[in-house]
Amino acid sequence: MVELHSLESIVRPIARRRGYSLRSEKDVLRIKHPDAPFFIEVRPTSSGILVKVGYEGLRDYIRDVIDAEEDPRSFIEDVLDEISMVAHEIYDALKRAGMNVKLDARTAVMDTLEELEEAEEE
Repeated sequence: MVELHSLESIVRPIARRRGYSLRSEKDVLRIKHPDAPFFIEVRPTSSGILVKVGYEGLRDYIRDVIDAEEDPRSFIEDVLDEISMVAHEIYDALKRAGMNVKLDARTAVMDTLEELEEAEEE
């Protein structure tokens, strides 16, 4: 199993360049978006490395964006594009380092768009 330390040496420069914060927890690296409740988790698994986009406080965030932005859908889609792009960049860097990597950005993106649709209907 890959050690978190070796993952961090690959992920940290990407996070720093993008303005994201990086936190190392027990068995996971968490790369946090600077302005939105999205994060990227990088964790060793029995079959390799999982790079996964996640979120916290999504419902409140979406409602705040709807209240504050003229075009909330476009704004949120831009944020999702950005976090997905960073996740792909991390995925690619780990792949180039010879690691077996799996990427899951789709679940968080779909959850967010579904939550946005529900909020827009209210």
